[in-house]
Amino acid sequence: MAEILIVDDQPCVRELLSEELLSEAHSIVTAGDGESVKGHLRFSRPDLVLLDLYLDEADGFGVFEEIKR
Repeated sequence: MAEILIVDDQPCVRELLSEELLSEAHSIVTAGDGESVKGHLRFSRPDLVLLDLYLDEADGFGVFEEIKR
């Protein structure tokens, strides 16, 4: 079972992806903005991140750089 972090500013997208991946028995964490991602990464290292690069509040590419660090 993998821990998957889904980052998207649209709740319907997060919900759709979560439902599908939960049916495959993965552990799912969701975030709607870059600050939530930073908070989650302080405590956990997901196996996979699904990242929307065009977030409303933050630049997805900047969030990607934070994840890489």
